[in-house]
Amino acid sequence: MHDELSVLRESYGHKTLKSFMLATELFEFNEEETAKGGLRVVYKLSQATKINHAQKAELE
Repeated sequence: MHDELSVLRESYGHKTLKSFMLATELFEFNEEETAKGGLRVVYKLSQATKINHAQKAELE
């Protein structure tokens, strides 16, 4: 995992995977409260990305 994070840092200027994912705008992020009062970050593929991917698959 260390090598992959090094590539993100060197190639794209992002120190974390979350930072990279936010920059791509391919994902939607939400925070949920856990039972112990903490926060959990939940992400999913954005709706626009799903549509674009589906359209591309239909063309092939």
